Amino acid sequence: MRVRHQPPPAHSPSTPNRCTPSATTCTTCTNSRCRPKLRLPQPPSPRPKPATGKIRRNSAGTNTWPPSTTTGNTTSGTTEARPQPTTTTTSSSTAASPFVRKMAGAALNVVVEKLNEFAPENLAEKWDNVGLLIEPFTKRNINKILLTNDLTENVMSEAMARSSDMIISYHPPIFAPLKRITQKSWKERIVSICLENKIALYSPHTCWDAVTNGVNDWLAASLPLASAQPVMENLSNPSIGAGRLCVIQGEITLGAAVDRIKAYTKLKDLKLAVAVNRNLESPIRTFAVCAGSGTSVLKGVKADLYITGEMFHHDVLDANHQNIHVILLNHSNSERGYLPIFREILRSMLKDYQGIQIDISEQDADPLQTY
Repeated sequence: MRVRHQPPPAHSPSTPNRCTPSATTCTTCTNSRCRPKLRLPQPPSPRPKPATGKIRRNSAGTNTWPPSTTTGNTTSGTTEARPQPTTTTTSSSTAASPFVRKMAGAALNVVVEKLNEFAPENLAEKWDNVGLLIEPFTKRNINKILLTNDLTENVMSEAMARSSDMIISYHPPIFAPLKRITQKSWKERIVSICLENKIALYSPHTCWDAVTNGVNDWLAASLPLASAQPVMENLSNPSIGAGRLCVIQGEITLGAAVDRIKAYTKLKDLKLAVAVNRNLESPIRTFAVCAGSGTSVLKGVKADLYITGEMFHHDVLDANHQNIHVILLNHSNSERGYLPIFREILRSMLKDYQGIQIDISEQDADPLQTY
């Protein structure tokens, strides 16, 4: 606020002298309107310098260390103690600041690195589209991950309801190139929702088919195994590759194999094509598996039984005429049962990161149902 200065008061002729400028009040008259001296704000007094660690000499002429905490009063002969700085010790629990606490979750790039450590992207088929498909522009930690075999609109709604930060979809929703992202097709809508809600999307697909302890190893474990090897071996690592050719431990009948597979996959029914001149009592010693579509992978493989999701009609007939039984589970039913296995694998890989919740979609299901 600006101070408006008033002119000095008028003085009577009997008191010709002006008010003394340096006085607080008028000293030459009794005029009550004489203004007081304007008190300007004083600069703050300098802070006392802290005691330094310099060596000083005492009255005896000897050096003392550390500096004395008392001052001698030579006039009175008394000693006045200097105030000591107080130090407060706190326990580790109370000393922890909220700004240095370990944040929950893991960065997106950390999760992607862990996924690639388990199943490197170079294991995928050349025609496949795997890896991180959607990366939100705004970075945030991953706290909730949703696993699904197929990312449909129902699964996308479930992910929104669960407040998922990341979706791992076995099948890549983005396969054929997208020329635009609009609301016209369901795949474009899924991409739009992920981008708008900062949800990351990752797809492993054929990487999981080829890797050890992947989808095909899970499917091969439906029958008692003596040994298993890839149908199509990887040139750099023969222990990985598409499909599995397996030798059964002992011997079981075709009927017993069907019952075991239904119990293992938790399916109420499956499709069975019995080989020509064979029946449910026929012995099974070898079998080959291929999760998903086994037409190209299993064609020409010598085994007593094929287990896959789907095959072309004429390829099934060809197999039957070569004394090979064929079991079809439906495409995604031959893959979906692996998700609980992978959830435990992912939990183990992310065990050093706090508060990460991994769920399996309840809306994910094979589109083909038996009525």
